Amino acid sequence: MKKLETDAHIIAQKKVTIDRLQQITHLGQSDALEFQEIKPFTISKRLEFFNLPEYRLLRPGTTIIGGEASSGKTTLSLQMAVDILLHNPKAHLLFFSLDESHSRAKRKLISLVLAMQDLLPSDKKNRRFNLAYEPLSSDLQDILATPEQQAILKRIHISDDAYFLDPLNDAFINAVAHLASQEVIIIIDYLQLLPKSGLHNSNLRENFNASLAYLKQQVNRLNNQMQARVLLLLLSQVNRSSSGSTFAFRETSEIENIADSALVLEYASQPKSQSTGRGKEKIISQARTLRLVKNKDGAKATFQAIMSPDIPFFHEIYLTNQRFTPETSIFRV
Repeated sequence: MKKLETDAHIIAQKKVTIDRLQQITHLGQSDALEFQEIKPFTISKRLEFFNLPEYRLLRPGTTIIGGEASSGKTTLSLQMAVDILLHNPKAHLLFFSLDESHSRAKRKLISLVLAMQDLLPSDKKNRRFNLAYEPLSSDLQDILATPEQQAILKRIHISDDAYFLDPLNDAFINAVAHLASQEVIIIIDYLQLLPKSGLHNSNLRENFNASLAYLKQQVNRLNNQMQARVLLLLLSQVNRSSSGSTFAFRETSEIENIADSALVLEYASQPKSQSTGRGKEKIISQARTLRLVKNKDGAKATFQAIMSPDIPFFHEIYLTNQRFTPETSIFRV
């Protein structure tokens, strides 16, 4: 019985080898020089500088968004994804929320969907309704129940199950296929909470690198062999040096190596403590610097981003020292 199982395994392995050999091609084949245009995802004017010919940032592939704690990397990634959904009616978002609760992630996403369509009501001081703390009003429930909003919400999927991200389970493509869409934005928040695959016994670093390599491989497979358009956004925390002039991705340096592009979100000025009647409170600047530190297919750049004071939302993002319209260099979100 054992010999039969061994023979069956050998036959199956040979079949896999033969199938893989068919994927080794030469440039003399009739279709070898048929190049399809790699198109970035369509987005609004507010973010279109990300997709200028010299950057083409929001294209299928793997992008790292690093940032210091509470700098807004989750908000930025979700805002980019929702923007893409609003301008690509076939696109879906799959948000792996490994850090925040399902309820908190849902509140943040619904808030962004409404805010980006200017549907959040404001008070007398022009402060928008903050869904992070308040229940949905009946008016907002009515808005979200309309066919137009339901068509958007049905394309947003949330999971806190890291099972699909573990190489040992090999179920990542199954999770993507579950959405039944060829255009998918995937966000993993955040990398430090990835399952340690166990492929390399107790070596956590090697296991983490194996998980990253697996995710990159699966995204490439979807984009290259299955004619899908998948953008994977991986969120990472960064550590600053003691001088504050350099940074490093907290999990492993391999993060930047596997990415097609890498963004780092920094405070424009470091948080400061200020004495109040209740003791010392941290004062955090609303301004951020967004650095495009790696871009395989384009140039690097530095952007500026301004966080709204009322809700988690970047209301201004612009490219440093470049003008895009006769009126202003700022794209208001």
